Amino acid sequence: MTNVDNVLRSDVLDTQSEDVQEGNDVLAVGPPIEQSNPLGHEVTILSSVMLNLGYMLGAGIYSFPGAVLNSVGSIGLLLVFWLLAPLIALCGVTVYSEYASLFPKRSGARVVYLEQAYPRPRYLVPVTYAVTTVLLIYEAVTSIVFAQYALTICDVPVTPARQTTIALAVYTVAVACELSIFV
Repeated sequence: MTNVDNVLRSDVLDTQSEDVQEGNDVLAVGPPIEQSNPLGHEVTILSSVMLNLGYMLGAGIYSFPGAVLNSVGSIGLLLVFWLLAPLIALCGVTVYSEYASLFPKRSGARVVYLEQAYPRPRYLVPVTYAVTTVLLIYEAVTSIVFAQYALTICDVPVTPARQTTIALAVYTVAVACELSIFV
């Protein structure tokens, strides 16, 4: 029988034995804790890149193509979209690299570059950008998904008219709640 089994089966824990080690506030039972991992786990450049890539892609890469295939109705067209998507992303990267070279003293997202391009009237661009992206877009997507889930939970057939009606109602309430914070 091992030392850990002996300690676990005894009625009284003997803190004076060599099987028990004192930590900060915890009594550890068993052999001393190893300082190195015998399996050799370590984070390398490759593993950190793969971890970050996995977090960025998430599970959407597995669930979204089915929805796209249902929308376009053709596997060939789906593959064309998969080939065009990196080109569209490359266009976005070139636009932002151009912005960064035009305004080297400022860094940031779209709103920073738009502020530089349209300096007057002051704060018009950041406020308009914040309203259109943060306030409107995110609430709209959430409202549409909520409407679909609510109809599914209530065993009501999901039709575009019903989903739009519920989404507009939820969206109106959400925007009213957000606007009441600012008033």
